[in-house]
Amino acid sequence: MPMVKFSTTQSERLFPQNRLTSERIVALSLLDATSVDFQHTCAIWLFEAPEQRTSSQFNLSDHLRQSLQVTLGAYPQWCGRLKIVNTLSNTAVAGEEHLPPHARRFGRVHVVYGSSQDPGVEFTVASSETTLDALCSVSRAVSQVVWNRKEVPLTAFVSQTQLQNLVKPVSANDVGLFPPVMAVQLTTLACGGFVLTVNCVHPLADAHSVIHFVKDLASVSRSILQGADLPSLSPSFEPDKVDSSAAGDINALSADPAIVQEVERLPLHRYDWWTQAPGSSRTPRTPEVFQNEDLSPAGKPIPWHEWDVSAPPLFYDVHLTSE
Repeated sequence: MPMVKFSTTQSERLFPQNRLTSERIVALSLLDATSVDFQHTCAIWLFEAPEQRTSSQFNLSDHLRQSLQVTLGAYPQWCGRLKIVNTLSNTAVAGEEHLPPHARRFGRVHVVYGSSQDPGVEFTVASSETTLDALCSVSRAVSQVVWNRKEVPLTAFVSQTQLQNLVKPVSANDVGLFPPVMAVQLTTLACGGFVLTVNCVHPLADAHSVIHFVKDLASVSRSILQGADLPSLSPSFEPDKVDSSAAGDINALSADPAIVQEVERLPLHRYDWWTQAPGSSRTPRTPEVFQNEDLSPAGKPIPWHEWDVSAPPLFYDVHLTSE
């Protein structure tokens, strides 16, 4: 398939219809902190042409914008920005006194939202000359039982907006906006169908969270189209519940040897990303605050020699029949 051509018609930042009036700082869970270096959580939906609306004034992008603003009222944290602890002091700064000691340790991540500094969610509207059939033919399950996903560059429909990168310093752009943690793009197609993509930093949302968000968005959209009462959205955002389930005293100054011994029996790879692998030319990315510390190995060195990192990754869909 040839390269998909786009024309971006609009790009803006969206916020909830009823914005919060005071800043909130919430510590994300320890599991969320482990995903700082993960790829973004990204999902793509392909839609057939919408039914003709009775009103000639209907505009798909305007409708989606309104639906997003309503839905974001239940997800205000996705309009905020992330903050990572990059010191070893473990002391609370102004506004963070309510955070427990374990949430103030190096590498922990907080989400800050509800202030005038919120970057909002990037919303982009684009159009493309391609068609839904060219992207995902209904006959493909039969004609291409094993389908190379690289034949159709669906990632081209993902917003090109750079999301916040916790590894790099955060700075505002020329108009004073900080990078967002989420970007949504609507791309209309020549056939009347459209593509909806949602891209979010992983510490704030995994695949399940993004899908739940889009289901809520669909519910709001449906209610608006039908002229019905808006649904009552109540997504759970309580990352402290994860940490409260941790064994032992999570605020202790040192790990419980008994718990560590039990964990080490689990069948998991435990690689130390800060240890130089024998014979490897790769330099470990040891954080600056630890470069002069005498650290005990946290696991085995990464066996880079087992991987061909220059080989391109391949993605295939295999269509199975009921037989």
